[in-house]
Amino acid sequence: MSIKKFYLFEKSLYSNQFYNIFATLPSVLVFSILLIMPLVTEIIYAFSTLTEPLSLGSIMYVLNESLYIESFIRTVVYIIIDIFIKFFVGLITAIALRQVRGYKFLWGIFLLPYTMPLVPALYVWYCMYHPAWGFLNYIARTTGLTQTIINFLGDPSIALYSLIWAHAWRFTPLWTTILLAGLFGIPEEYYESAKIDGATPSRTFFRITLPLIKRYLFLNATLSLIWTSGEFVSIWVLTKGGPANSTHVLGSYAYWYMMAGGNYHIAAAALVCAFPLLMVLIAIFFRILRWR
Repeated sequence: MSIKKFYLFEKSLYSNQFYNIFATLPSVLVFSILLIMPLVTEIIYAFSTLTEPLSLGSIMYVLNESLYIESFIRTVVYIIIDIFIKFFVGLITAIALRQVRGYKFLWGIFLLPYTMPLVPALYVWYCMYHPAWGFLNYIARTTGLTQTIINFLGDPSIALYSLIWAHAWRFTPLWTTILLAGLFGIPEEYYESAKIDGATPSRTFFRITLPLIKRYLFLNATLSLIWTSGEFVSIWVLTKGGPANSTHVLGSYAYWYMMAGGNYHIAAAALVCAFPLLMVLIAIFFRILRWR
C-alpha cells in the first residue's frame, strides 16, 4: 500500500462517525459508572434503615427533624449571601483592575487567597476571628467601634455570616479573574462611542459593560451555586456546626450523622430529600440570571 493510499485510509477511518463513537465509548462508560454508582448507593441508603432494607423511615425522620429543616434554610441563605458578596466585590474589583495600567501585578496579589490551600486559609480566619487575640477584635477596640469582645464564631446570631464572609473571601478572586477576562473582551470602540455620545459612567455600565459580561456572570453564579450548595469544609474547620447547631448546613448535617452518629441512612436521606428542592432553587436562580 502506497503512502498516499494509507493516508487516505487513515483519514477516512478517523472521519468515520462509528470510529469516533467507539473511541470515546470507554471513557464515557468509566465516567458514567463513577458518576452513577455513588448516586445509586446513596439512594439505596436513603430508602432503608439500619434494620429494614426497604423503608421510608430515614426519609420521614429527616423531614420531621427541625435541625434538618433549619440546615436546609441555612444552606439557601448561605448560597444567596455568598453569591451576592462575590458578585459585588468581584465585579467592583475587576472594573477597578481594568483601569490600572499595571493590573497584572495587582491581580496576582488579589489571586493569592484562591491559590492558598483551603484548610490553612480557614485557620487564618479562625485566628482573625478569635475573641481574645484576634485581629478583627483588636481593630474594633482600637478604633472605638466597640469596647466589648465580639465572638464571631461563638455567637449564634453572627457565626453563620462570619463563615460566609470567610468562604466568599477565598473564592471572590475566581469571580474577579473570570469577569476581568470578560471586561477585556469588550472592544474599546464601544466605550469611545459612548463617550462621544455623552453617556454617563452609570449609563455606560448598564448599557455596555453589564450586558456584554452577562455570560461571565452566569458562569460564575452557576459554579458558585453548585459548589456552595455542598459546602462542608469551612463549616467543619471553623465551627463544626456550632455553636448550638446554629451553623449546620446540609453538608455538615449529613457528615455529622455519618461520622459522629454512624448512621449512613440518615445522611443519605438528608441529601436525597434536599436534591429536588435544590434543583427548584437552581432553576429559579437560572431564570433570574437569564435577563434579556
